[in-house]
This record gives sequence, C-alpha cells and structure tokens, in this order.
Amino acid sequence: MKKWLWGDGHCHSNFSDGFHSIEELTGYYEQYEMDFRFQTDHLFMEMPEKKYIPHAHAVHGLIPEIITEYCNKCRAASTSRHLVIPGAELGLIFKSPHWELHRFLDHHMLIRPLAGNNIPVPGNINGTWWPHFLEAVIKSAADSQLAFAHVSDATPWQFLPTLPCISPLEVLWNLEVSEPLFKQKWFLWWDYLLSLGKKIFLTTGSDSHQADLWCAGSMRNVVWIEGNADCETVCKSFQRGNLYLSGTFHPDVWKETGETGIKPERNAFTPWFCLEQRIVRKNAEKKVMSWINSGLHNNHGRVKRSDFPQMTFNVNNKTFGETVQAEENKPVNIDCTVHAHLPVSRFEIFAGGDIIYSENGLKSDFSKNIELMLKGKPSYIRIQIFTQNENGKQEALIGNPVWIE
Repeated sequence: MKKWLWGDGHCHSNFSDGFHSIEELTGYYEQYEMDFRFQTDHLFMEMPEKKYIPHAHAVHGLIPEIITEYCNKCRAASTSRHLVIPGAELGLIFKSPHWELHRFLDHHMLIRPLAGNNIPVPGNINGTWWPHFLEAVIKSAADSQLAFAHVSDATPWQFLPTLPCISPLEVLWNLEVSEPLFKQKWFLWWDYLLSLGKKIFLTTGSDSHQADLWCAGSMRNVVWIEGNADCETVCKSFQRGNLYLSGTFHPDVWKETGETGIKPERNAFTPWFCLEQRIVRKNAEKKVMSWINSGLHNNHGRVKRSDFPQMTFNVNNKTFGETVQAEENKPVNIDCTVHAHLPVSRFEIFAGGDIIYSENGLKSDFSKNIELMLKGKPSYIRIQIFTQNENGKQEALIGNPVWIE
C-alpha cells in the first residue's frame, strides 16, 4: 500500500545558526502536520586549508567530533507523528584570494541522511579545483544522497553537466519572489539536463532557521512510500525521486503584526542576520524571540497540510521517479488529478525537453485522462502546474520525471 508523506528537506536548529533546539522544532512541525523533516545543520570546511571549523554563530557548533551526538538527538526528537532524519548542509568557506574564482560555485551541499562516517575526510581531498572536493564528498557519502542546495536562476547551471553525481537539486521558493514561478529560467536548464539523459530530480526545503519556518520557504516535499514511515524508507524514496513539490502562498505575518526592522528583501524570514543592524546573535535573541512570539503564536497563517495544493500523476500507471515501458510512436495514458486553492493558470506536460500538452484557465480542482502520442522515444515525462490570482498570490505543483524505457 502506497501512502503520501509531507515533509521539509532542509532546516536548522541551534546546533548551527537556528534559534530552537531539535526537540522544540519537532513540536512546531507536528502543529504544521508534517510527517518528517531532514535536520540539516551547517557543517563548514575552510578552504584551501581543508579543515572543519565551527559555525561562527552556533550554540553548539556542528563539527565532526559531535556528529554522533547530533544524530542521536535527531532520533530522540522523533515521535509517532513526526520523523526527524539527521542530515547536514556542507559548505565551503573560501579565504585565500587564490580561491575567489570558485566562490560562484559555493552552493552548499545537503547530505541526507547523515552518519558519523559519511562526511569527507580532509586528507582525502586532492587538487585545488572545486569538482575535486565534490568527488571526495560523493565518495564519503556513498550511502547518502548528495543534493545541491538553494537552486535558483543564479545556480551555475552551465557547469552542472560536467560534474559527477548531481542528482538531486534542492529548490528554494522564497516568499519575496514576486515573479511567477513558471518564469524562472532554471526550469529550462532542468529540462535541458533531462533531455541529455541526466537522471536529475528536484527536492525542496524551507532553509528554516527559527520556528516561524513557513515564512522562509513556501514549498514542501510530498513523498510516496511503501511500508513503514521510517528513516530508511523515506530516504530511499528521496533517493529514487518518488516525490513532487507543492508550493503555496502565506500572508506576510510580520507586516500584519506591525513589526519593523526586517530587511525588505527577506520580509518574512527573520533570523538574527536579517536585522537592519548587524548586531551579535546574543543581543538579537530577545528581539527575534519577540517576533516569533507575536508572529507565530498569534498568527499562524496558512501552515496546515490542507493549505497546500495536491496532485496525483501517472503515466501508464507509473508515477514520480518510476520507470514506464513505452514503445516508440505508440500512445501513453496520462492520468492526473489536481486540488488547488486558486484557479489554474498553466497546466503543462513535458517530454524530452518539449511541451507535449498544455492548457490554461482551468478550475482549481480537476481531473484529466489523456492519451498522448510521443515523438520518438523521450527519456522522461514530467508535469508542472501553476496557479495565480489577481492579487499576485500563486501556487505550484512540480512533478519529478516518470522515466521512459
């Protein structure tokens, strides 16, 4: 029996630069009706020295020596309603001017799940070019999933085809992005890479640093699993791409509560470094906690699972991340159902980099059963759905590929 789980793929606690403990975060995620989260606190390596360093603003400081303790705390914070899976956001700190050239490739990498033996050993990193570091990470994290974090139009997409093991990519959809999501150029890059035969899929995460995590990102992973909802089962579904992304809108909690001091470009994301003045964390704690108390506890906004759009999508009865057998120049049957909160402005099905079916102006709830002829034999079929109203509120449903053999 398949079942769908909802979860966050990227968040922070006070083991790095978050404001809440791992245990406290579990309570909030339970309120938000999330089944799981990957706890991905920062793990930094200084380059070119190739040595791990504590986070400058961490309460604990996630370093190799305490990873076992960190993983144990993640597991201890799990409940029957919410699973906490240990992970890490591995980043490089470039110091020497010689390394400035590589800064544009400093997309942090998510290791999911994390264990004491799957981070790179500094002595195993050879050479001075960024891919050498990536290769060392891949070799160390052989039993985990390595994901590029914070994927956006700014990601150096032109380099990705040359790098090894780049699946998956983690999309962050922030509230301050007012341009319709379907206009993001990374969709074109994604289809380009898929059309080259790269088996790349998408995940997402809030990048939350405090308890009002729904303000940081408005997109969640919807994962199907078979069997028990445990760490191994969820991780395997992630590694296969058995998921779609669901994004929705939220009110600007801070504007509604009259709070000030938050930078406009991050108007709904308020860790200590978003204060107008660059004050030290210990002096920011009181102000930030007052924001959380006034914003989160008095105005949750749209945070429940039912507030997000949902869908099903099957190609010849196979869904996200699965492989379907299809013969060249023979039709495939596509079955799709959608439940959204706003009228659907765009409904698109892609195959091999081309749009093979599209409709505009659909209702918020609909079902489609379509028989389509494929040109040649593309390597994948995927779906994307966008909604938007006259006030600029928007939602998104982004399906991972169904692979074709």
